[in-house]
Formats: sequence, C-alpha cells, structure tokens
Amino acid sequence: MASLLCLFAYACLSDSAQFEDVTSLIPDEAEFALALSREHYSALEDGVKLMESGSDRAAAQLFNKGFQETQHPAFPYHLGMIFLQNGDFRRGLPTLDASITYMSNLPASAHSFLAGPDAGVMQLPAFSQILYNAGMARQQMGRPDLALPLFVRAIELDSTFSYC
Repeated sequence: MASLLCLFAYACLSDSAQFEDVTSLIPDEAEFALALSREHYSALEDGVKLMESGSDRAAAQLFNKGFQETQHPAFPYHLGMIFLQNGDFRRGLPTLDASITYMSNLPASAHSFLAGPDAGVMQLPAFSQILYNAGMARQQMGRPDLALPLFVRAIELDSTFSYC
C-alpha cells in the first residue's frame, strides 16, 4: 500500500526528470520513509545550493520547513550541521539527534542509498559519520560522557555494515 501511495505521489507531484530519476532509485523497503513531495525535494535542493554558496541563514529556513513537515533525515541533518558550525549547540544537537533518530528507523538499504552517489541532493554522509559528528559536537561542549556512546556506536556500525 505504501508503495502505491508513493508512486501516486510521484506521479502527481513530479515534473522534473532529475526528481524522477532520484526517486526511482530509492530501495523498495525505504521508499515510504524517503519519499519527498516535489515541493520538499525542491526545498532540499535549494537549501543545499544556498548552503554551498555560504547563505546559511536562507538554507536553514528551507531546511527548518522541511524538518517541520517531513521525517526525511536530510532536513534535520543539514539544519543541525548549520547550527553546529555556527556554534549553536543548543539548537544544533537536538536537530542532529532527530536526524539520527530518523536514520535509526530506516532499513540498511536506505543508509546505503543515502550515502551513495545516486541520492543526489538527498545524499548524506554515512550513518557512522553522522554519529561521529554528533559525538564530536558533544566532545566540543566538554561532554565526553555523552560523546563516547556515539563514537562506540559509529565504530560498531562501520565494523558490521558495508556502504559499498
């Protein structure tokens, strides 16, 4: 049923060949969790472009909108990293933690897809790298007790999972 809903949403909302190409590559078992409307895909795409051009504030607004309206891990990841890079741990850590929660609920094939080149603007670092980034942020806050479990989880994930 979820696959049919996603296909319907793609058929209704897709007007870009790039959007269709990316969405057709999402693994079946992750399709529902990673599905984005055309509006949210455009917001993610525009946010990434703004972030790359140094317009963090405008990018953060787009990522925040997507974070509020979807459970796609890319929105809170990018938003959290913007906050953390600007030294805002109070907003950055919970936002990055939301991305970790979303990623934790995805099947392994979704992790591979998101870390691979086929993901396009949805591409994220490997899940272990996201865990490491969250651990480093806690380390920089002077909380190695909170960082250590994230580092351990990242190492365990890297030793048991291949992103190739």
